[in-house]
Amino acid sequence: KLESRIHEVRENLADAFEISEGVTIPAGDYQWTYYCVEASSGQHRAISFSGWACDGDFYDGRLRSVSPALAWRPNMHFLLAASYEVNDVDLPYGSFTTRQSSLQADIAFTSTWYWENLIQYDNVSDNIGINSIMRWVPLAGRELLLVVNHELSDPLEHRDFEASGSEILLKFYYTLRY
Repeated sequence: KLESRIHEVRENLADAFEISEGVTIPAGDYQWTYYCVEASSGQHRAISFSGWACDGDFYDGRLRSVSPALAWRPNMHFLLAASYEVNDVDLPYGSFTTRQSSLQADIAFTSTWYWENLIQYDNVSDNIGINSIMRWVPLAGRELLLVVNHELSDPLEHRDFEASGSEILLKFYYTLRY
């Protein structure tokens, strides 16, 4: 599948804001257009890909962005996927690049019980986030989740990550029908 899109954006900033370290966009009314091309293969295949590339205006400057993704699904119970996103932004007030990497691993034990895992890293926060969800859906409208979130940070940017936060949540959803 191949698609193209045109995005028309208008934003009115009441106050200036720092979009990236040392790069502040002044308050004002902004309007811009950017163009994207998206491509993907069938997600039902053993190996699939998707991705997009965008280019165009962004506030008073330019945005170029690309994001490829690759997935491997050897059978209906297992998925392993990786993606990468890069945004290059050039503004009169400064330039910056953001990068985000993701790795996903999902296992479906049965049609009602599955385990979803996501690991992400981005160069802005210099954090690695780990999210793991064990999900049980015995009936439609009823769901039990065990969620584990863990964050590793690299405050000195030496690739020496240390634990900076964790949480374990147990959630139960029950839909009342009347």
